[in-house]
Amino acid sequence: MGCMMHDAIVGFDEYKTASINEQEFAEMAHVLKAMAGELGVKSAPVLDALARRGFGAALDVLCRTGGSNVSSAYVRHRARWRAERGE
Repeated sequence: MGCMMHDAIVGFDEYKTASINEQEFAEMAHVLKAMAGELGVKSAPVLDALARRGFGAALDVLCRTGGSNVSSAYVRHRARWRAERGE
């Protein structure tokens, strides 16, 4: 019985971690899409880079096509998005 309880707890922790990772990914995608629109860059290549190669690659695409300091802009956009959502 104790073994099944442990498996249930581990399963819930894995689910919780996956859910948090999914929420973080969605937040990153939303913010990167907003930044691309603001910089006048198509969002599809940025989101494709995020999905295929990760966050750093998406910022690199924005930096190469948008030509600005995207790291600090990302932090500002993320803070604004979280404030709008009440987080």
